[in-house]
Amino acid sequence: MNRVEYPVHFFSENQIKNIFNQRREAPVIIEILGTPNSGKTTSLNKFEVILRRFNINNYKILYEAGNGCPIKDKFSPRYNFWTACETIKNVLESIDSGIEVIVCERGIYDAICWALIYFEEKMIDLNQFKALLNFYSLDIWQNLFKYLLIVKCEVNEAIEREKSNGLIEKEGKIVNNIVLSKYNKALKCLIKKYLKGDENYSIIDTTAQQYNDTIKTIVSNIFSFLESSK
Repeated sequence: MNRVEYPVHFFSENQIKNIFNQRREAPVIIEILGTPNSGKTTSLNKFEVILRRFNINNYKILYEAGNGCPIKDKFSPRYNFWTACETIKNVLESIDSGIEVIVCERGIYDAICWALIYFEEKMIDLNQFKALLNFYSLDIWQNLFKYLLIVKCEVNEAIEREKSNGLIEKEGKIVNNIVLSKYNKALKCLIKKYLKGDENYSIIDTTAQQYNDTIKTIVSNIFSFLESSK
């Protein structure tokens, strides 16, 4: 476990192209996880815009798999197990197709957070929790997801962002005080107890950041992870 802290800085076109042209022994996979409405998806969109502008092609951005999940109840253990398996499937397919850089929104470490929540809520029993944890902790996955970008945000700010986006006042199934509080608690537990391998991880708190600052911080960290990978 190795926590890294990267300064936010500007990457030139040449630097970015050099990052993607460097020779790597294995594909680089970055998992981005964290509090809903912390800025993950928006920043990934901007990251992809930059790569397209510079005609960089050998990458894959796997946005949250739950967007295509047929299971309607987003708080169901089945929903999150489906999304975790779908993400793993998409990662393996990307590797097999020769993609060298994969940035994944929510993966196995996010799945561990949800397993912690389900166990605490007695939605799964101890044996089921251990089985999920053993599955997500298999070496075949752990050896892939070695770069983690953990983006967190205080609950009240996350809810305010939901409202400021022009969405309805009524709290959702996930974006509400209770569930977000449980997720942030699980995120702390993940960092303290379950990051014990060779992961390089960075933690970003976007609570007090303005919109553009959040994007700059997250995108800069992604490039810094890639620059440090060999």
